[in-house]
This record gives sequence, structure tokens and C-alpha cells, in this order.
Amino acid sequence: MASVKSMQTVTNFYLTNLAVCDMLYLLSTSYEIRAYVISGTVTRNTLKDGHISCLTLLFENLFYLASVAFVTLVTMERFFAICHPIKSLALNRRGCTIKLAVGAWVVTLLVAFLYTIQFIYLRGICVVWPDGESYAHLPKVVGRCNGSLIPKHFTIFPVIIRGCKTITFLVPFICCCYMCVRITAALGKRPIPSARTGAGSSGNAERVRHQVTRMLLINTSVFFFCNIPSGVLHVIRFSALVSGVSFVFEGTVTTIGHIAIICTLVNSAINPIIYNGSNPHYRQAFLYAFTARLRYERGGRSEQSSQPSTVSQRRVAVSTVTTGDTSDK
Repeated sequence: MASVKSMQTVTNFYLTNLAVCDMLYLLSTSYEIRAYVISGTVTRNTLKDGHISCLTLLFENLFYLASVAFVTLVTMERFFAICHPIKSLALNRRGCTIKLAVGAWVVTLLVAFLYTIQFIYLRGICVVWPDGESYAHLPKVVGRCNGSLIPKHFTIFPVIIRGCKTITFLVPFICCCYMCVRITAALGKRPIPSARTGAGSSGNAERVRHQVTRMLLINTSVFFFCNIPSGVLHVIRFSALVSGVSFVFEGTVTTIGHIAIICTLVNSAINPIIYNGSNPHYRQAFLYAFTARLRYERGGRSEQSSQPSTVSQRRVAVSTVTTGDTSDK
């Protein structure tokens, strides 16, 4: 976006923030996977890493929620651009765009802190293992991120948090589904200008808008499809907390949790493939941006080759010019 001037649009500004969220989410999740692997014989024993292992939970929730927010903002921007083009002029102003992006980061940070306030610091737990050789090598103290800042008598707080997790998935999901349906219906009524029938630059701009909108529709659909297991998991756990009875076996819930983690990781890694695969305009921009240094080096070499490259060559050139001047006299 910074290298290609034609890509500096409101849509790509939101997509850049989304790319940052995806990249940082993958990094934070990879640290949690590393902690899971090095925990050894006791699952999720983070005693070696200390409180930083609990801090990664905050970042993981932050970047996940921020990705949901920016996918919603991208869909909203396309919705107003296609269905309400006059209103989109006010939303696409530089100041309004920056305020929406900053607001998304601030709100998601507060919500992420709310989610992790139950697991904010590390606690050491003394474990008494059964007698036997198979338990002799296990540690007597393990570390878990279950230190909470909430008083123990405030038992309603876990229900509130689980309800917020359910809402933060369902509300954007419903809103984006509605906007995508409206966008698809509006585009279906418009003829897509071809390369022959397009009226100059206006026809090309309209084709690019259709391609970008189609790419974003695919991206939004893939995003929420990959996050359906997470939404189902939140609904199951929220209903279990409210009713006091789990309607799904614990083994099934664990399997859904593993599927949800895999799907969110795949979704964060697949976005660049969607951009390049569904939009030729983005493919050209990617190639132009990532080959800029190569073009710069080639241009510098050609300029150097056209000039005297050594001191001796410069001296010969100067002496030739001096000799020519003397002969003219």
C-alpha cells in the first residue's frame, strides 16, 4: 500500500490493518503453541515462561477481535460505496477513516482485557501425584494462567464474559451477512463493463470496483466460515454456564475447540492468497511492490555503466577533453 500510490484507498487502509492483525495473531498463537510443546509431561504448564505466557493471551484475544472489527469495517465501507454512494463520501474522509480505525483498536483492546482478566497472571499450583513409577518424574509444582483480578464471590462474571464472546461473534456475523446480501443484490442489477464496452477510464474504474468488491465478499465469507467453530464453541459454553448443564459431551467440546484453533490459523494465513487469486489488480500491485528493489538495482547499474566507473577512466576522459581544447587553440 505504501509503495503503490493507486492502492492508497480507504478499503486498502482497513485491509492493511487486517493484515497486521493476522500477522500478529499468528505470532502470538505460535508462542502459545510453543508453550504447549515445551510444557512437557503436564499440559499447559507455563511455569518456565512466567507471566509472559499469560500476557500472550491478551495479545491473542486483541488481534483476533481486531481482525473481526476490521473485516466488519471493510464490509461496511463496501456496503455504503455500493448501496449508499452519497453517504460513503462522508465515511471515506481521511479523518473519519482514521477515527474508525483508532476506535476499533481501542474498543478491541478493552474487550480483550475484559476477556483475559480471569487469566491475567501466573499461579503456581502444588500437585500431589499418586504413588507409582509412572508419576515419579512429574513436577510437584506447575504453573497455570488462572490468576484472576475478579473477587471469587463475583460468580456472575464468567457468564458475562462468555456472553460477550458470543455477542462479539454473532453481531458482526449477522451484520456482515446482511451487508453482503445487499451488496450482491446491488451488483447483480448493475452490468459489469467489459474491456470493449467500458467507456475509457470510467469503465476501467468500475471494473476495478467490481473486482475489489468481489474479492472482499470472498474474504468476508471465508473469514466467518473459518470462525463458525469458534462461534459454536462460545454458544455451547455460554449455554452451559447459564443453564448449569452441558448439552454436549466434553470430548466433543474439546474437539470443536481444536478445530476452531486450526480454522482461525488457516484464516489468518489465507488472506494474501485470496487477494492475489481473486483480483488481478492486487496481483499487479504485489508484483510491483515486491520487485521495486530489483528495478531500482537494475536502474542503478545501468546508470553506473553509462558513466566512467573508475578513476583512471575519468582521468582519460578529462585528458581527452583537454587535448581537444588545446588543438582547437
